[in-house]
Amino acid sequence: MGDQFRAGAGVVKASADIVSVARGDLRTQVNNLRTQMEAVKAHWEGQGASSFQQVSEAWKIQTQDIVDVLDTFEANLTGTQRQYDADDQASASNLSKYSSMLGNG
Repeated sequence: MGDQFRAGAGVVKASADIVSVARGDLRTQVNNLRTQMEAVKAHWEGQGASSFQQVSEAWKIQTQDIVDVLDTFEANLTGTQRQYDADDQASASNLSKYSSMLGNG
């Protein structure tokens, strides 16, 4: 019994929706910051420009990794909700069948 997981009705779907909104907000903020970084990059020269470009590229990769994690997290939550819904439907169907067998249906 200790390894069971329970969630209130709709909480997993609501969580997936929160992650989706957060991911969208993050993408918007990251894109705005990338635009600003491109504008700043024009002012760098020499070795500083190369270093800034390297840091900028590393940052782009890392921010994309975060967005990818949020994509996966949302997909996992959505899949979990689908499984909960299917399990709930199967349980309801079984209870209806057993109720009919007892003459209550």
